[in-house]
Amino acid sequence: MAQQTITKDYGLAIGGEEHAAASSKTFEVHNPATGELLANVAEADPEDVARAVEAAQAAFPGWAQTSDGKRARLLLDLADAVQSHASELAELETRDLGKPITVSEKVDLRSAPEAIQYFAGMIAKGEGRTIPVPGRYLNYTVREPYGVVAGIIPWNYPLLQAIWKIAPAVMAGNTVVLKPAEQAPLSPLALVRLCHEVGFPEGVVNAVPGAAATGEALCRHPGVSLIAFTGSVETGSLIQHYAADRVIPVMLELGGKSPNIVFEDADLRGAIATSYAAITTNQGEICTAGSRLLVHESIHAEVVRAS
Repeated sequence: MAQQTITKDYGLAIGGEEHAAASSKTFEVHNPATGELLANVAEADPEDVARAVEAAQAAFPGWAQTSDGKRARLLLDLADAVQSHASELAELETRDLGKPITVSEKVDLRSAPEAIQYFAGMIAKGEGRTIPVPGRYLNYTVREPYGVVAGIIPWNYPLLQAIWKIAPAVMAGNTVVLKPAEQAPLSPLALVRLCHEVGFPEGVVNAVPGAAATGEALCRHPGVSLIAFTGSVETGSLIQHYAADRVIPVMLELGGKSPNIVFEDADLRGAIATSYAAITTNQGEICTAGSRLLVHESIHAEVVRAS
């Protein structure tokens, strides 16, 4: 990986460059397993958020008019960069989050370039439609980008979550301001650095690390046209209110109860193993964690014994 992609310090990514926070504030990121200091990260306040949104607004008209082919090429270049530096990114993910390196390598970094490639392949696939109406009229829809997308992500799969917010947005011609989780911001910030290194225009992808106040300032900014959030129900409820105040669309992926159901005719060995993995994968910190297990009464005792 280019030497500047992973360093001890990360600034705010605004307009294709890294900046100190207006307040000069930073926060420390530690390895949760060892307590080792990994990085000092600039902490964005509302003034910094405003600068990032303004940079994204300035970049939006040109990016929206960029050809499908060029946008796809940049995303494919980003996928290649992530693939080329998978080992460094996997190590960063593990040191920042605490997950086993085998998971970072075989799950996160295997899925990451494929996800970017997937969205690159969707460019030019979003067609409008014609709608029958009475009389000699032509009624049709055209898909257009929203503008500036605010992406707010949790800490459980930081690199993949950043990709799932950035790649589909820029694919469709939007620009992005990403707010990574303060507990695990390093791989998302490294990803944004890679976006700049492969040639995304200034202001198309921005990042404002910080805590809850940073996210609130981003959601409330009048220059944001869509909010995409993954996280807790409580925070999602607040964000839905912020979006409603300005009547803008919001996409929420929140926590929930996800039952696994095992019937009496199931392959019990496979069902038990899968049910176990469903609640223990990533230490249970996953949106689809199987937090309830419903078992047919005729096989209840056998499932309990095997578990």
